[in-house]
Amino acid sequence: MEKKYSIKTVKNEAKLILEKNNITEINSNINFLLQYALNLNSAELFLKDYLTKKEYKHFINLVKKRAKHVPLQHITKTVDFANNILYVNKHVLIPRFETEELTNYAIEHINKLSYDNLNVLDLCCGSGCIGLGVLKNCKNINLTLADISKQALKVAKYNAKINNLSCNFIKSDMFKNIKEKYDVILCNPPYISVDEKSKLMPEVINHDPSIALFGGKTGLEFYEIIAKQCTEFLNKNGMLFLEYGENQENDIKNVLKTNFKCIKILKDYYGVNRFICAIKKD
Repeated sequence: MEKKYSIKTVKNEAKLILEKNNITEINSNINFLLQYALNLNSAELFLKDYLTKKEYKHFINLVKKRAKHVPLQHITKTVDFANNILYVNKHVLIPRFETEELTNYAIEHINKLSYDNLNVLDLCCGSGCIGLGVLKNCKNINLTLADISKQALKVAKYNAKINNLSCNFIKSDMFKNIKEKYDVILCNPPYISVDEKSKLMPEVINHDPSIALFGGKTGLEFYEIIAKQCTEFLNKNGMLFLEYGENQENDIKNVLKTNFKCIKILKDYYGVNRFICAIKKD
C-alpha cells in the first residue's frame, strides 16, 4: 500500500523549513504552495486530509525553493492582476499589489471619458500589467506598451497573447523611440535610490531585474525625464498616471508643476501616498 502523508504533518515540516530560512507569512505561503502543488482551491484543500508520495515530494520541493527566497510568483510563473493572468520571469518586475490600485485608478478615470479610440501608452511597461489591465477593463482603447528591455517586451507580448488582447509594442529608452501622441500615459518607473539597495529583501534584489528597480542616486531620475519630455507626447488635456516610492511625492510634484496642472496624490490599499495623477497644461 502506498504511503500517505497527512496534511498536518506535511504543513509542520514545511513550517520548520521556512522558519529556518527566515521566511515571513509562513502559513499563507504554505497554503498557497499547497493549493498550487495540488491544483486545488482553498475549499478543496480544506477537505483534503492526505497527500500521496508524489504530491508530497512535489510540495516539499516547492517549499525548498521558497526557503531560498524565490518569490512565490517565480515559483508559479503567474500573477493574477486586473482580471488578467500574467506570466512573469526574471526579466520583469513582479507586479505588486499596490500597482494594481494604480491600474484601477486609471481604469476609473478612463471609463469616465466620453470619447472613443483613446490612445494610451504604458511606458516602462515590464510585464505589461498596467497597460493590459487598462485594455482589459476599458472600451475603445488603443494601447502601446514600451520598454527598453527586449526581454521584458517579449514577456509583455506573450501576456497580451494569452489574455487575447491586441496592442502595439515599442522598444524604447523612455521617449526616445516614441513618435505618436497619447491621451493617457501610464508609468511605474524605477524609483529606488542606489543608497536603498542594501535595505531590499532577497526576494527583490536577487530576483527582480535591477533595470526595473533603481532610479539613480536619488530615485528621481526617471521622473525628471518624464516631467521634461512627457508633454511632447500628450494630447491636449492628456493625463499622466505615475507610481512612486514612499515619501517621494513632494519632489515629484515639484518636477511636474511646470508642465502639469491638477496634480493629485492618490493612496494605495494601505492608505499610503503612492500615486500621482496630473493633467497636461494648455
